[in-house]
Amino acid sequence: MSIAAAAAMTAILGACGAVVSTGPVNRGRPGGIPAEVNAPNPDSNALPAFYDVSPSAAPGPPGSLIRMQRVLGVPGVATKARVWRILYRSRDVTGRVIAVSGYVVAPATRAPSGGYPVIAWDHGTTGMAHPCGPSLFTNLDGQQLYLAPYLNSYLARRYAVVATDYQGLGTGTLHPYLVGASEAWNTLDAVRAAGQVLRLSPNVVVVGHSQGGQAALFTGQLAATYAPELHLRGVVAIAPATNLTVAVTVASSLSAAGGISHGQGDLDFVAMALWAWVHTYPNLSPSSIFTTLGIRDMEVAGTGCLPQIAAALQHISAAHLLRPGVTNSALVEADARLNSPGQVRVLAPMLVIQGTKDHTVPWQLTQLFVDQQACPIGDQVQLELFAGDSHSGVIKPAAATVLRWIAARFTGQPARPGCG
Repeated sequence: MSIAAAAAMTAILGACGAVVSTGPVNRGRPGGIPAEVNAPNPDSNALPAFYDVSPSAAPGPPGSLIRMQRVLGVPGVATKARVWRILYRSRDVTGRVIAVSGYVVAPATRAPSGGYPVIAWDHGTTGMAHPCGPSLFTNLDGQQLYLAPYLNSYLARRYAVVATDYQGLGTGTLHPYLVGASEAWNTLDAVRAAGQVLRLSPNVVVVGHSQGGQAALFTGQLAATYAPELHLRGVVAIAPATNLTVAVTVASSLSAAGGISHGQGDLDFVAMALWAWVHTYPNLSPSSIFTTLGIRDMEVAGTGCLPQIAAALQHISAAHLLRPGVTNSALVEADARLNSPGQVRVLAPMLVIQGTKDHTVPWQLTQLFVDQQACPIGDQVQLELFAGDSHSGVIKPAAATVLRWIAARFTGQPARPGCG
């Protein structure tokens, strides 16, 4: 049974926000938005009208499609593959229905009889503002075109790829960075919405890197209750963000005395997380976490992407940015714990990939997650350490391992038993 058929038969009510009915899908040209466009200039900073959402378009169940747009000639995508931007409904942490953007890539070949198996891709850190959504198919304000790793390998295996931008990237309000439940809902609702674009199998493997690794782990935790019509066959987390309480303490203390060379990149990520949390949770306010100068410096997060945030914080220490005692705050610790994966058992098997020369997510943190969070609650985890590989450098050497593992999940082979 395809996702679209499963969604039509599923009548799940309640706070989980599962799709009851898909509602109208606008495949035409609302407000002059073309149904098909060429890929933009990669250096463009313009936000297409596709991402504008009127109040009348927002109401509807999570997982329903608002609009779709075919994009031709996206660099790095196999020539005959088909690419769409999608705008769809999901939910935020308050339960409010919101618009989220993303993209879908399908092989040129016809779907198998049961629909295309689905790779749900969760991307790493790009920023917190509208120009930072990968579905824009631009260089994201000075970064680079950010497509799912192994994309063409997936297409060659007749998988479809569904990629959320996450809330706030492309459309909506400030992105709730490292808010695990939000990322998971956005991921699962993107798959639901993509089922209204293509004939998709309900069989899904979620893959994520860095921030997306955390998102993939949370998707694994929430899939069975939030989107039970989807069959999550596996979770692949590459250099995932875990143990956020440790990350906040370490990154802040590394530059707390005014030193800015050691741990500055980590401080950027922690500052983004704290900035997101003070705008997401009622227990925190900007002035309770950030200094007056820190609030001024973090305002760039609302307009720029990661390079602009890094530039704004380049010569700033934690002592300049954060109020004293932040790392000892019970409220910050509560939010960090809330967004640290490993507290709910994942019913699907997991593959965790980690490089041992990763200075963004140290391998010891990932080992700690597996040994002290995932294994004790009964998760089935295969941890693969790649000696000498960095945070992003691990992606290429891990390709064969990841692709082989995913193929086994889609063909129903049992995953390696145990944990670790």
